[in-house]
Amino acid sequence: MRPESRQHLTIRAWMQNNVETRGYEHFDDLHIDKIDQSWETPDSWVTGGLTAFNISVALRDEIAPDLVLALAFSIAKPESDAGAEITSVDDIRFDQSPPALYLFKKGSEPWAATLTEGARRRLEPSFFGELSAPYSCYYIEFRLQAFDEYSRTLLIAA
Repeated sequence: MRPESRQHLTIRAWMQNNVETRGYEHFDDLHIDKIDQSWETPDSWVTGGLTAFNISVALRDEIAPDLVLALAFSIAKPESDAGAEITSVDDIRFDQSPPALYLFKKGSEPWAATLTEGARRRLEPSFFGELSAPYSCYYIEFRLQAFDEYSRTLLIAA
């Protein structure tokens, strides 16, 4: 058996700590630029995010099989308010924050929550090209009351 890569070790340490401290109850995340410095620039975020997600799925199955793993991409505010149409990953303009990994207790995932103001849409995993079932993809748009604006997130879950 070959030794784990630095990416594996970083994700493993985050995941173990998240489970031990129940950090998932407080949205303890791991941004991909903290996993690998080559994923700091926006042009690397989709590929880096999917790589981190794939590594994380195997580790989650080992460390926390009862939790849901998600990769979240924060989307920049469009010119108009609600209802921005996205049909492929090429339509997305990310905000300044790199994608992040999250763990959730089953039933408390953001896409399972009742939205009072906003929208939720399930996307085909093929939205990301090389991604396929059994993963799920969601586009969530919700109103941030404190800032009186909409926030948009694209999530991949396993």
